[in-house]
Amino acid sequence: MSSVVADQISDRYLPLAPLQRAFLAYEASHPPMSFAIGGVLLLEGAPPSIDEVRELCRRKLPLLPQLGCRLSEGPLGQAVWVPQDEVDLTVLVTERRTGPGGLQGAVDELIRRPFDHAQPLWRVLLVSGYAPGEFALIYAGHHALHDGMSVATTIMSTFADPNGHDYQPRIPSAAAKKGARSTVMRTVARTVRGCFPLARPLPRSKVFGERTIHWGQIDLDHLREIAHRHDTTANTVYLAAVTHVLRQWPESPWHALRGTGSPVWAIMPLSIGGDKGKLSQRAVGFRLPLPCDDPDPLARLTALDAKLSREILGAQRSTAQSMIAGMPYRLFLPWAYHHFSDRYAHLTATNVPGCTDEASVLGRPIVGTVPIGFLPARHRLGIAMTSYRDRAVVSFLTDARLPGAAALPDMWLDAVAELR
Repeated sequence: MSSVVADQISDRYLPLAPLQRAFLAYEASHPPMSFAIGGVLLLEGAPPSIDEVRELCRRKLPLLPQLGCRLSEGPLGQAVWVPQDEVDLTVLVTERRTGPGGLQGAVDELIRRPFDHAQPLWRVLLVSGYAPGEFALIYAGHHALHDGMSVATTIMSTFADPNGHDYQPRIPSAAAKKGARSTVMRTVARTVRGCFPLARPLPRSKVFGERTIHWGQIDLDHLREIAHRHDTTANTVYLAAVTHVLRQWPESPWHALRGTGSPVWAIMPLSIGGDKGKLSQRAVGFRLPLPCDDPDPLARLTALDAKLSREILGAQRSTAQSMIAGMPYRLFLPWAYHHFSDRYAHLTATNVPGCTDEASVLGRPIVGTVPIGFLPARHRLGIAMTSYRDRAVVSFLTDARLPGAAALPDMWLDAVAELR
């Protein structure tokens, strides 16, 4: 058995922050939905043995103490992270050899599987056989462990060979300190205002909870050139291309809402700063209506640029920081349930900071990455973008029952080309 003794990880329990508790409560009320988020590392060369990958994880666990913990009941019946006596890496780190083109199916299988709360809430799959001279490491961790902003740090900390860059997260702090009553009440008021107007709910007959993922990539400089030409940001170009996808895909929220006069609302996770080394929650969603109705792609780009102004994002970030720091769980929970519902938003569009430096795993060079986002119950679509060195990668997470999802990456690439 590959294992790590608990006292190598931590000698104390860690309380869960209100947002982490909210994720677990939402999961319990929406079975069998998977709360996995993570990413795929694409590597060049002969795959290592599964024992080598387990040994790599074993060495890194002391640097990532929460990955050596499971959930348990703590004081006053509240869930806490507690170190396992042994972390069984033969359960958490497994391998699969597929046929040609089998990587996407392996990712789907991993992210659909619910987490066993008697074990640490993460897993790794070594995949080979899908392409000559290439293999992949897929990491999936529970959203209560980390959000999209910190999961990239987790992946690089777990797998990347030392190269002079600090990927090592420190032990996360416990739940945020409660703020003053006046701060909490102001935060609640701003948060409630941000929930209106309510989004129009979508028909629910077409979704059933299983997820599937497809992805595509583009030269990162192309996005930057387009952004420079239109005096905007690469993130705005990314979102403008998303509006094209929503117009083209018949199963999108825009088609379901067409003719109702109601916009498609998107959640754009917004970093609230903090310690990038922590394995925690560092983002809260900023809600915005997407200008999908305008047939002119440049007009949609201009409209998004106005909505994503620095002043607006700064105000949203301030509210998010106050909410994470000061809002108690009894107020956080109803906000979280509404935040994940289709009365708040219809999709999530995440932009995860990427890695600009060349990296390797066990001496094999990383040639690409794929982000794995989160798809709340009854949502049809979640989109995530990240980058590795000079390539940007966009992934589309959809409900597996919806047809035509395999074409979404090409739709997005076509939209970027249209903006050139």
